[in-house]
Amino acid sequence: MSGERIPVTDLAPAEVGELDLYEKRERIYTRKVEGFFQRLRLYTGWPLLIMYFGGPWLQWDGRQAIWFDLPTRKFHILAITFWPQDAPLLAWLLVIGAFALFTVTVFAGRVWCGYTCPQTVWTSIFMWAEQFSEGTRNQRIRLDQAPWSLDKLRRKLQKHALWFGVSLFTGIT
Repeated sequence: MSGERIPVTDLAPAEVGELDLYEKRERIYTRKVEGFFQRLRLYTGWPLLIMYFGGPWLQWDGRQAIWFDLPTRKFHILAITFWPQDAPLLAWLLVIGAFALFTVTVFAGRVWCGYTCPQTVWTSIFMWAEQFSEGTRNQRIRLDQAPWSLDKLRRKLQKHALWFGVSLFTGIT
């Protein structure tokens, strides 16, 4: 038993050369995926986008529903007003919210990251803009390989304008 050994294989490359820091980058071309889980991702992303973009415009008792009034040092969250002496209570609420997020991530991390994570939701928006402007995966590959023309310039400008618009709207909100 002690004489049987697992053979060791050296997986290191024969010659380790210097890495080129300015190597040409390989483009990633995503393709549109359809199905039940993609629709589920879409339907879970929309409520989050509506809350994010609609939240600042929601009115409650004649003022914004979530309003951090810094000059008067008051935080209004729906019908509750927090004064400076309520900071420990607000901190505890934020800690509880953070731990709730951690707990959900531990038990259903893939669900959070795959369906409702803001990065996933915004990535799908940017991918939609790219597909809307430049077409399907194969059309984008052909467009990038083609020489520059007015059509290619128009498509690239349209994509970047949509990206800029989404970014600007996100930043203003």
